[in-house]
Amino acid sequence: MAQTEAQMLEEISRLSGAIDRHKSQTQQRGGYRGGRPHVPHSYRKPYANTPQEVVLGGQVFQSGRGGKSLVRKGAPTITRSNSTPTPQVSSSTPASSSTTPQYVHAGKHTLIAANRVNKKPRPPPPAVLAAKRAKLAKLSKVLNNVQAHRNKTVKRRKVVEKPCKFWTRTGICQNGNTCPYQHDPQKTAICPRFVSGDCPNTALSCPLSHDPTPERMPLCVHFQNAGRCRLGSSCPYPHVFLGDKPKEGVCRDFAVLGYCARGIECERNHVRECPDFAERGECGTKGCKLPHVIRASRGKMEAARAAALAKPEEIVPDAEEPEEGQQQKLGDEFVSLTFEESEDDEEEGDEDDEDAEEDQDLNVISSDHEDVNDDENDLEM
Repeated sequence: MAQTEAQMLEEISRLSGAIDRHKSQTQQRGGYRGGRPHVPHSYRKPYANTPQEVVLGGQVFQSGRGGKSLVRKGAPTITRSNSTPTPQVSSSTPASSSTTPQYVHAGKHTLIAANRVNKKPRPPPPAVLAAKRAKLAKLSKVLNNVQAHRNKTVKRRKVVEKPCKFWTRTGICQNGNTCPYQHDPQKTAICPRFVSGDCPNTALSCPLSHDPTPERMPLCVHFQNAGRCRLGSSCPYPHVFLGDKPKEGVCRDFAVLGYCARGIECERNHVRECPDFAERGECGTKGCKLPHVIRASRGKMEAARAAALAKPEEIVPDAEEPEEGQQQKLGDEFVSLTFEESEDDEEEGDEDDEDAEEDQDLNVISSDHEDVNDDENDLEM
């Protein structure tokens, strides 16, 4: 026992002396204490971790090289050389299982078992489904109430059963679908350039109408007055004879819109004049663009209406003249106020009345002739 201890102490002293000699040699060569030992480049640290086994879906997998992948235990290994060797199938695994992958890559370093990928998810419990349906129904009810409130507050577009004056006069309406008035392409005014014969558009491309009908054109004045027109069928104005009864007033639809649906049956004249000025002699529209025409016939009509509305004066019956016998009985203090005119004075008075009536008739005829000429000039303009 003592010899063994002595041998161990001798061996320890020998090793410590060798270590000291090695350290002294390193310091003489220029080395530094505590430096890393020189390791050759061809050296590789051996992988000390033992492969771990994992059971997934009844299959046993082993951790691959580096511990970042899983390899089915017993599966053939794939070499990375240029030559592709034939895989060897173990006798314990059937041949059909080698063709179907047992795991798939879900990420860079994530593997998922194939049976978990192809497996359909389990339906949630009925209680969870009922809670979700109740929550969805409650949310739908709230949304429906909000939408119903919005629909009540939104103003509905007003629809007016009247033609749009911008559309009828020009064939264009800039308000689009927001305009509450009617836009009928068959109820537009006549194209003024078509009437003059220099419209560059066709009947289909022009926004206004090229159809000279009584609804959108004034009647021919010459045909009305003389019963004939020197232009004949080439006259753009309709040749319609209205009879002896003339029309009175200005048609408001024709003057403002340029179109009157009544056409020939209209009781008023189809002229482009201000209807308010023609009726009352004044126009309350600021910046009115319609012509304000003054006619002498209008003054006569107003005078006739005023005379018709005036009350007739009360006629006082003449007092009964007393007889000659009664006048003689009154006495000298009463003087008779009745006197008899001579026949010459009566004849002169009758002649003066006849001359005054003839002068008045001539004045009326001349004024009527001037009114007719004025009407013709205005209509031709």
